[in-house]
Amino acid sequence: MEISDDELKRINETQKRKILQYIAEKHGKPEEFSSPYWYMLKNGKRQISDNVLKILLKYLSYDEYVKLISSEPIYPVIPDSLTNAIIYIDTFVNGVSKILEKYPELETYLSTKVMQLFKERERKVAVTEEHLKKFEMIMKAKGRKETTIRTEINYLRRMFKELNWELSREKIIEYMNRVMEESPFIAKHTANALKPFIKEVLQDKQLYDSFKTPKVQFREKVPVKLEEIRKVVKILDHIPSKAYFVLLAETGLRPGELLTATVDNLDIKERIIWVNKETQTKRAYFSFFSKKTAEFLEKVYLPAREEFIEANNNNIMKLAKANEDQKIDIEKWKKKLFPYRDDVLRYKIYEAMDKALGRRFELYALRRHFATYMQLKKVPPLAINILQGRVGPNEFRILKENYTVFTIEDLRKLYDEAGLIVLE
Repeated sequence: MEISDDELKRINETQKRKILQYIAEKHGKPEEFSSPYWYMLKNGKRQISDNVLKILLKYLSYDEYVKLISSEPIYPVIPDSLTNAIIYIDTFVNGVSKILEKYPELETYLSTKVMQLFKERERKVAVTEEHLKKFEMIMKAKGRKETTIRTEINYLRRMFKELNWELSREKIIEYMNRVMEESPFIAKHTANALKPFIKEVLQDKQLYDSFKTPKVQFREKVPVKLEEIRKVVKILDHIPSKAYFVLLAETGLRPGELLTATVDNLDIKERIIWVNKETQTKRAYFSFFSKKTAEFLEKVYLPAREEFIEANNNNIMKLAKANEDQKIDIEKWKKKLFPYRDDVLRYKIYEAMDKALGRRFELYALRRHFATYMQLKKVPPLAINILQGRVGPNEFRILKENYTVFTIEDLRKLYDEAGLIVLE
């Protein structure tokens, strides 16, 4: 990027130093500088002149420049009421309108930033047992049968536990897709309970409109191809999202299972991820991943994960202290295999899908692809069910106790022979 000489002169030494440090961390040494001179610049032994600054700015986008230069927001005061918030937004919009009159070329930039803001701010609502009690009281007042109410609450409670007692559009859709595949009957009844729950208890129209009650008849789903998965991976440069997406594709596990997994569930050497969680609807046992993915996790993702935890530990501690009623478990957060916001992971993945394919598919489609791919490679159906946690209660108990059907090595051999490799 380029700026005028007047703007250049307004950049102070602290800001210059931030720009240089950012360029050094992201791009390394610019080719315009010799190694000795770059060393002296980095260590403050040479002043950052205007000519040096102009070269550094070539490596920045406008977004990056604004973030580095801005020390305080233009509107630092957060509105303390809904009325003041409306006034705040109107004032801001009027200001933006005047900016666009002078710089009409910024219309596309503004539109992109606004759309990005709405995509990133996924609607999330926390639910509790108190909400279920309120739902029960409302339904009784409406004259619903107690047996019907009890059944609906059971469907809701099972769903809420699965989603860690937090509802969002993406979480609801993914849950419904998963349950629809395993039991359309359960999916329909869950939706029939969830709709009135949101309408009567949460009273959240945005969340209410975010999903439809599924139809029981089966629909043919358009399968995802391995080539499409690989295209998305190539575009996906956000390391945590890339690791999450690749593991979903290669293990065939459910999205929620990976998000609740800990680093202790991951065995890099044996290329196994364990999900020892047995419930009525989920009996995931373990699955494998490829050698290339094991190398990526060990050399790229896990070090990046440690850096993220170290950089955000203080913030999480402050958040936990400020919200003691939420009982945030910091140690549990540190042990998570993916200690990131799930909506951020999804956003980065969907963004890569848009660029690579021009369309999106839900993350649960990766699980269907795994099953289809393994079937085409002649992997026994029981082995696929074991790896995806779909074996029945009796089979699962036998496997868990003495591995009489397949040993881990048997399953690993079948998996490796199938050759499901996402990272090229």
